[in-house]
Amino acid sequence: MASGHEKSPDYGGAEPKRLSESLKQGILLVVTGLAVSFVRHGLETHWHSWSSYEQFFLYWIIHTIGVAMLAGISGLVISFNHQRFLGYKKDDMDAFMFYALMTILIATIAIAIVANWVPSDDDDAAASTITIADTGGYDDVHLIDCCDAGLR
Repeated sequence: MASGHEKSPDYGGAEPKRLSESLKQGILLVVTGLAVSFVRHGLETHWHSWSSYEQFFLYWIIHTIGVAMLAGISGLVISFNHQRFLGYKKDDMDAFMFYALMTILIATIAIAIVANWVPSDDDDAAASTITIADTGGYDDVHLIDCCDAGLR
């Protein structure tokens, strides 16, 4: 029967080392940047692999910087408008950054799921394709809807 005064585990006199909050947030930022770069590359190339390791790391760094900027701007906007919408002031920027990063990560995962496993009607996508046709003149370029042209 539990008595209310539970004994904490014995770690041999030393407390276990815990990751700092800023390190956890940095790891979340890097993982979110990786997820965003992976999903964006997959959508652009129809889930083919990167052409090189350099391209992978470059995309990862660029998207991580973009995620950091988006999360920072979102955190600032949230902190400025928190009292107006919720009625109380909260100035915990670490919490706002966590919420923004988690929102970006969850949205990225949702986009990947929807892009891969939700059936789509490919006929509608082909019907809205527009190409540029050159009619021979230097300045005579027209937009022609592929489906309405009927001559191809």
